[in-house]
Amino acid sequence: MYKFRRLLCVPAAEAAWLRFAQLHPDSPLTKTGCGLIIDAGFSFTHAVPIVNGRVYAPGVLRSVGVAPAAFVAV
Repeated sequence: MYKFRRLLCVPAAEAAWLRFAQLHPDSPLTKTGCGLIIDAGFSFTHAVPIVNGRVYAPGVLRSVGVAPAAFVAV
C-alpha cells in the first residue's frame, strides 16, 4: 500500500533518548544510559524514566489537566 521498506515503532521518549545519545556520545547521561524525559504537551505532561537506555514503563507518570503537579501512574 505505502511501499515502505522498513518501519520502526518506538515510544517518542525512546526515540528522543536515542537521538540525544547520537548527538552527545560523551555525555554522562549517555554513558550511564539513565535519564528522565519530560514530554509536555497541550493536555498532558509525561515523565518518562530511561534505565539502561530503555523506557522504564513502571515509572512512567502522566499529569492530567492543568495541574502539572497532579501526576498519576500510567
